[in-house]
Amino acid sequence: MDKRSCLFDNIKVILMFSVVIAHFMRVSGFFRTDSLAGFVYIVSFGFIMQGFLFVSGYFSKNVDKCRNNAVKTFLLPYVVMMVFMYFVRIAVFGHAHLDLTCPTMALWFLLVMFVYRFAAKDLIRVPYIVLIALALYFLSGCIPFLSDELALGRLASFLVFFTAGLKADRTHIDKIRSLPSPVLWLMLACLIVFSALDAHYRLIPVDMMHLKNDYSLYGMGPVEGMLVRLVLLAVASGWIIVIIGLTPDRRLPISRIGQYTMTIFLFHIPVRYIIKRVSIPFGGTVAGYLIVLLCALACMYLFSRPSVKKVYDKVMDTIYNVLALPYRKLRNRL
Repeated sequence: MDKRSCLFDNIKVILMFSVVIAHFMRVSGFFRTDSLAGFVYIVSFGFIMQGFLFVSGYFSKNVDKCRNNAVKTFLLPYVVMMVFMYFVRIAVFGHAHLDLTCPTMALWFLLVMFVYRFAAKDLIRVPYIVLIALALYFLSGCIPFLSDELALGRLASFLVFFTAGLKADRTHIDKIRSLPSPVLWLMLACLIVFSALDAHYRLIPVDMMHLKNDYSLYGMGPVEGMLVRLVLLAVASGWIIVIIGLTPDRRLPISRIGQYTMTIFLFHIPVRYIIKRVSIPFGGTVAGYLIVLLCALACMYLFSRPSVKKVYDKVMDTIYNVLALPYRKLRNRL
């Protein structure tokens, strides 16, 4: 494992753990914005998906490979996991609704990544694409139909982070890592203080951090909504800089987990459903928080096992090969 892959594997571990712990905190049964659970959630959602999409863009520079693999890597898993999660919800809650146009829970990420990866070959050639995506980030909140359906709201809002990663290179990463440590630690302290104030005083609606709906749903006009998104952009950018700058650039005991974030991401969702159904005991106490932490760590460990990834890849490969068989036969005849 070289230095570059160690750095980004370590970053992905941080991002993935933040996803899992935030999702579990939200459904723990003792979530309140002005609690420790709320603080953890606000901190995590200040950067997790923005960070993942930046990293995904950074590793999407082989645009032909991205386009060729987009269906198999993201669109097929989206459809399969939507159906799978439908049956999981029936088993856990006793009822469920299946609509492939409305992504369930975190599965919107697969749909968005399919579009981004498929379009990367064209996006990378567009002049000023990051600035265009930045404008779309602010304007998308003014367009009501950019919402949950087909993840259009997130598709428009998160594009700026993907294209920023797509345009970034190792020089940009090295410049961030060359920032003086006191500057990075000061930035981290400011971000933590802001998140604490946000949690306590409810400065920004929590759901607005998901970047999926228009401003009017939060009682805001375009100007106020854009100002809030400007703050969220600054926060996300600050976290990305801090994480890149402070994450160790060497192999760590956790580095291997960074190679298996997809299976962690997908299979922590049923665990989240179970937690939502039964709630965490000792709500709001130290014991309750420890249980959430242990659940998150267990998911990180169990779902990052190579055997889990092997089974997941085998299932997806089998389904893909079956679906692609008629096309291959037709191509061979032609």
